[in-house]
Amino acid sequence: MAAPTAQAAPTGIHVSNGRLGQNDGSDLILRGVNHAHTWYQTQTSALAQIKAKGSNGVRVVLASGRRWAKNDTADVADTVSAPPSGGARRGPGPPV
Repeated sequence: MAAPTAQAAPTGIHVSNGRLGQNDGSDLILRGVNHAHTWYQTQTSALAQIKAKGSNGVRVVLASGRRWAKNDTADVADTVSAPPSGGARRGPGPPV
């Protein structure tokens, strides 16, 4: 019987025992809002303003093109690539 291999400690945001966790082992409590990017694409300072109000999570609303104008690959990449000042990470929510 092979000896069990040691697992590396989780890095970044992870799920442990059904809970969101952080590197330091504490629970991650998300405090955020929706940003309707697909309708307000010119509001480029919105994410930094959301961060400044204390949010640590943002659901960015995108469109597939079925109902509203599609957010193309370049737009999505620009939206989620560089975090606003303060280091918050961005990521798209489920497809619209």
